[in-house]
Amino acid sequence: PIAYNRNIVIMSYLRGKELIYIKTLKNPEKIFNKIIKQLKVIYQKGNMIHGDLGEFNIVLDEKGQILIIDWLQWVSKDHPNAVSLLTRDITNICNFFKKKYNVQSNINEILDLFNKK
Repeated sequence: PIAYNRNIVIMSYLRGKELIYIKTLKNPEKIFNKIIKQLKVIYQKGNMIHGDLGEFNIVLDEKGQILIIDWLQWVSKDHPNAVSLLTRDITNICNFFKKKYNVQSNINEILDLFNKK
């Protein structure tokens, strides 16, 4: 965000498409890994979990950059439901990439990565 105050957030215009609307990816495993890496950084350094992550709120821009949007339901990693929300977010991404691009992943291994530096 550019600025925020209570319930108002000012953002810039995002160019790109949500993953759900992208018909093909040249390298889906690379994009998948970029998403997981970005989520890990947000979790470890920002202490945040999206809480409602799916293919509708991940934007891929023309340069191949990943933008995670719609953080309305985010929680701190200290939240009582943090583990289940993180698990759900990762499961949603893994399932999407498996179904659409046949990218194989192990949810438990990914979760273990989030707890390592």
